[in-house]
Amino acid sequence: MPKSLAHTPRSLSLGLAAVVLLTVPVAERDADAFGLPMQPMNIQLREPGFELPLALEPGFFTVPGVVNWLVDRLYAPIELRVVYWQVENDSSLTHLSALWGLESSQLLELNSWLEADMTVPAGTKVLVYRADQDRPAASIGKPNRGKLNNGLPFPEGPFWVLRENRSREWGTELTIQTLSDALMAYGRQYPAGPKVLVGEISKRTGGRLTPHRSHRSGRDVDLGYIGKESELHGNWNRVTAENIDTEKTWFMVKSLMASGQVQSVYIDRELQLALSKEAEKELSPEELALIFEYPKRPDSHLAIIQHWPGHRTHMHVRFRCQSWNARCNSY
Repeated sequence: MPKSLAHTPRSLSLGLAAVVLLTVPVAERDADAFGLPMQPMNIQLREPGFELPLALEPGFFTVPGVVNWLVDRLYAPIELRVVYWQVENDSSLTHLSALWGLESSQLLELNSWLEADMTVPAGTKVLVYRADQDRPAASIGKPNRGKLNNGLPFPEGPFWVLRENRSREWGTELTIQTLSDALMAYGRQYPAGPKVLVGEISKRTGGRLTPHRSHRSGRDVDLGYIGKESELHGNWNRVTAENIDTEKTWFMVKSLMASGQVQSVYIDRELQLALSKEAEKELSPEELALIFEYPKRPDSHLAIIQHWPGHRTHMHVRFRCQSWNARCNSY
């Protein structure tokens, strides 16, 4: 493989394969003319670190077949075995190290094409994580007094926005997988909707994360509300009951809770009241009582969504401990 393509990420590799196929006007009736077998084929798309078998059915070689394949790729679960981040501005390795929370030596080890003194051009995809089954990401201790072992970085995706400074975008696999799945579900439901802001999670090794009291063990995530007004999109602005998009935000919240992996969600009381009115369209009073602290009820303290000061610009989602991890404490 040419060195220029040696570090091409999976999404781009598959995209290149699609472009090549799209440039060949092959229909099923023309397959023999191009020497293409009409039984399923197994094509191996290779890149450093893993192989991905891709089975193509005969119907693939039609325009609808290719379009359906591209749509499936857009909404496919996010790959977490390897994670790439894109460089936003021309940067030195030292700058990327500080920005992303990785040592320069780790970036060099993950990316053999990098050189210590090079300037990495804007738009370059850099490998920041490769899974090691012997060293899984693990939350240790409590959310407000713990750490994170072998943190997993939150991936880039089509329906959300990460901050440029990503040194605080690391979590457990359960946290990262559950949140990315919910964001993909949001994208399928609202493909033209505003992108969701993904804020701070934890440092790669966890520990104290000022100014937060929690966010120490890879299980806490700050997530932006979805607003009605365009100026709210892509910014951490104060949201009100009038300008929050209750339909889209409620969809995001219920997608997270449907996973069964959310321990609690912190949302301002005023916004809870607005969201609960949206949720009333599909939930019974008994179900609403299990989810929302507000409107207040005798057992409101048991609800999943709780009020906590300082959550007018974002919600705070806390995920459960991994079932296999005895060193993780829920509270």
